Amino acid sequence: MNYYSFFNKDVCKRTMLALLGKEPYLTHLNHIMDYTLFWIIGFYEYVFHTNDIKFAVDNYDKVKKLLSFVLGRCNKNGLLEGLPNDWVFVDWSNLDNRGEVCVEQMLLYKSIEAVRELSILVNKLENISMYDKYLEFYKSEVEKYYDIDKKCYRYSKLNGKLTDDIRKHPNMFAILYDLCDEERQRRITENVLKSDKVQRITTPYMRFYEQAALMQRGE
Repeated sequence: MNYYSFFNKDVCKRTMLALLGKEPYLTHLNHIMDYTLFWIIGFYEYVFHTNDIKFAVDNYDKVKKLLSFVLGRCNKNGLLEGLPNDWVFVDWSNLDNRGEVCVEQMLLYKSIEAVRELSILVNKLENISMYDKYLEFYKSEVEKYYDIDKKCYRYSKLNGKLTDDIRKHPNMFAILYDLCDEERQRRITENVLKSDKVQRITTPYMRFYEQAALMQRGE
C-alpha cells in the first residue's frame, strides 16, 4: 500500500533492517515462521517496486543467510514444520497448525524464488542452479496438497497424511504465487474463495491477500 500511496522508501528500508536484527540468525523474526518468509518476499518486493539496486547489493548476503537459516530448519522430509520455540501463525483464526502446513511451503517457495531473482539483479549467479532445484522440489511438494476430488488445496499434512481441513489460505496463495494453472485457479476461485461453505477470513491482514487473489482472477 505504501508503494501506491506514498512511495516512502526510507520507512521500508528502516523497518526491514530493524526487524531483521543482527547476525547470526538463530530464530524466526518475532519467533514467527511466516514472518521470516514474508520478510524475504517483502525485501524482493521493495527492490522490485523501487529499483533500489544499491540496497539489494548492500544487503544481499543477509537475505541469503536468512533463507539458509530457514532451509536449515526443515524436517526430515525437507518441509517446514514448527520446531520448539517456533510460532506457525498464518492468521488469527482457529487453525490447527501442527504438522506440515501448506501455506508455509508456499511461502518458502516464493521466498526461494525471491532470492533467486535478487541473485540475478546483483549478479550473484553461482547459486542459481541450486535455487532452481529447490523451486522444483517445493513446487512438487505443494502439488501433493491438492485434492483432485475437492478441487482445492488441503490445509496441512499431519504424520504424513493430508488433513481434512479446507481453508481459503493455501488456495489464495496458490493463485497469488501462480502455483497452478488457469483451470485449477478457476476452480479454486469458485469452490473455495467464493464459497460460503468454507470458513470466512475475518482479519484485515489476511483479507488483503484474499482480495488480491480475487482481483488477480478478475473478480
